[in-house]
Amino acid sequence: MSDRFERAGGVWRVLENAGVLAFASLLAMSLVMERYTGALLWLGALLVFFAQAWEARLRAAGLPTGLARPSQLGSFLDALRRAGVGLSLIGVAALVL
Repeated sequence: MSDRFERAGGVWRVLENAGVLAFASLLAMSLVMERYTGALLWLGALLVFFAQAWEARLRAAGLPTGLARPSQLGSFLDALRRAGVGLSLIGVAALVL
């Protein structure tokens, strides 16, 4: 049974890395095409996915995770997620208006 969970963990790591790579590629394309409002959207999504992938690496290493932990790294990851959501919302609002 544990082998099954190890394989599933590997699949999640690949998907997290693919998400980070996809958003980084979209950010780069938006910057090259000089579409800065779209770049804000993709930058925010990239920050959220990066924070999630980083936290998953900490969890796999056995370090404490979760929103209630008092460590500085945990609050940094939470702030990174909030900044990512904020940038994405600004990018969406700029695209719509």
